[in-house]
Amino acid sequence: MSSTNNNTTIPSSSSSSSSSPIPPRYQHLRNTLGDDLFKKIHESRILVVGAGGIGCELLKNLVKSGFENIEVIDLDTIDVSNLNRQFLFRREHVGHPKALVAAEAVMKFNPHAKIIAHHDNIKHSKFGIQFFSKFTMVMNALDNLDARRHVNRLCLATDIPLIESGTAGYLGQVQVIRKEKTECFECQPRPTPKQHAVCTIRSNPSAPIHCIVWAKHLYALLFGQKNDSNAVTDLNDDNNNNSNNENNNGNNNNSSETSTSFDLHQKKRGFEYWIFHKVFNLDIAKIASMKDMWKEKKPPSPLIVDDILSENSTQSTPTESTAGLKDQVVLTLQQNAEIFLSTTAQLQKRFQEIGETSWDKDDPLALSFVTSASNLRSKIFGIPLQSQFDVKSLAGNIIPAIATTNAVIAGLILTEAFKLLKNNLSTESSRSVYLYKQPSNKKLLLPAAVENPNPNCYVCGSRFLQLKANLTQITLQFLVDEVLRKSIGMVNPMVMRGGDLLIETGDDIDETEQERYEIMGKKTLEQAKILNGTVIQVEDYSQDLTLQVSIVHEEITEEGKLFELVGNSHEMKETKHTSPTTQQSQTTPTNDNNNNSNKANNVLILDDDIEIMDAPPILEPEPQKRKRSPDTKKNGKDETKKKKTSALSVSDYRVVP
Repeated sequence: MSSTNNNTTIPSSSSSSSSSPIPPRYQHLRNTLGDDLFKKIHESRILVVGAGGIGCELLKNLVKSGFENIEVIDLDTIDVSNLNRQFLFRREHVGHPKALVAAEAVMKFNPHAKIIAHHDNIKHSKFGIQFFSKFTMVMNALDNLDARRHVNRLCLATDIPLIESGTAGYLGQVQVIRKEKTECFECQPRPTPKQHAVCTIRSNPSAPIHCIVWAKHLYALLFGQKNDSNAVTDLNDDNNNNSNNENNNGNNNNSSETSTSFDLHQKKRGFEYWIFHKVFNLDIAKIASMKDMWKEKKPPSPLIVDDILSENSTQSTPTESTAGLKDQVVLTLQQNAEIFLSTTAQLQKRFQEIGETSWDKDDPLALSFVTSASNLRSKIFGIPLQSQFDVKSLAGNIIPAIATTNAVIAGLILTEAFKLLKNNLSTESSRSVYLYKQPSNKKLLLPAAVENPNPNCYVCGSRFLQLKANLTQITLQFLVDEVLRKSIGMVNPMVMRGGDLLIETGDDIDETEQERYEIMGKKTLEQAKILNGTVIQVEDYSQDLTLQVSIVHEEITEEGKLFELVGNSHEMKETKHTSPTTQQSQTTPTNDNNNNSNKANNVLILDDDIEIMDAPPILEPEPQKRKRSPDTKKNGKDETKKKKTSALSVSDYRVVP
């Protein structure tokens, strides 16, 4: 690599440029594609967002197809679980930035390529409108909804074509997005996802379900069948490179000798103490040392087992009344630590006696292990702890990522890129393509004509939303953090009422303004004179997005619900958002298998290992055209609802920023 600083933009070494003569090695491509198209390929500038499962295959395809000017952005680092499908990475790359390693690896396929790799967050302000404007097109290979919405908005703001993609097991899809020509990523309502990418589970959890899934992986790693794709940790890696672990053991002495001695002490105390120290201290310290991940949120805090066990018992009262059922009580940190140590020791003894076992929510010992482990991890990342009852109800099934699916989707992305370039970035021959596990009409790949923009889309169309909430309870800061950032996906929102600027966010606000906004943020919407019927304007300059939000004062009666966000289109469903303490929905997905119109729910497909909760069966769509099913008759005319043909029928997704 040309630099060892993983936090900076690193260009790959190359002497070529877009104005240099076309090398003879491309003659076969010129013969196949034609000189005109190949010239456009050779001179285009491509931005790839994501260097994971799809991203690795896509980068390889690009350089082997004549694309030479490429930039790739990815915040994640390589984990041992990536090696079974992200073939640009090797064992020695574990812990290194994906973007940098991927860029270096694909240079071996084409030394003429010029690749700039960014180990950074795509939502960083430096990757704004000006940055996006220099590219011919953008290709998404992302694994989370929040980043995909952000890229969608920047491509709309700059009028740059976007090729969106995703996979889930054997399923996949590719979609071409162009301003005012096609649907954007947010034209159709995205049901809240119950899918969780491995990078989120492993490094940056934000909800209890992420920690529960992580704890199940830990159980499988310690007591189940060995699997190289396990996403938790590599127990063969002592992780004792304490130069990277600034907070390693909680002692103020950070010397390698002291830290290693402390680690050995934990090993000698017993298997359960070493596992606690490994996954809740050493691994967490390593994650916390990745400064770029924690610029906008508090970094995780490693746990010290002795400090927890020695806490004063008067501080160890349950967070809920003990008058309830035992499994519905949320235990303290100390109680969870004690249960973790006890169950780990018992499970290890059982493993030595009878061998590996699969996790079973009806196995009391296994359930106690997962409950305590998930709560300890929740404490580390500032996530509300859960009762054993809640943990049991949230546990779900695993659908792994498939390398072949990633390869197929990466190839389809390239095909759509060729079409765009051949037609001077026009979408006239573009298609949305869906990959299925089972053939439909003897086809695994089902193309569909791209849809026109939805005029009622709040991002690229009407830009109008309605917010229902109790205005005496919701504060301005809650509006910014929970509604505008988490639910709508803004980065640096500001709120205006009429001509008055109520609150603004961003890095360039001086201290005086910041103090004023902090005071304003504590006011309820009613106190800030945002009353029933008020229309506020919210803006995010980094996304070139301005929305009008109509405020409705309404008491939300459902337990745990604090507000409802509603689009102005009859096609947009009401999305109900929960309070932080009840963030995980337990709604059962709906599916009408008796409907012969071949309707399918909207889909959110994510790259990387996926957790899918209670997924209903796949519905087969029409192979060529997305179906429009009759809705209701008004004024003697049939009104229709647009239903997107999708590769996966999963409803009631939960958005986790």
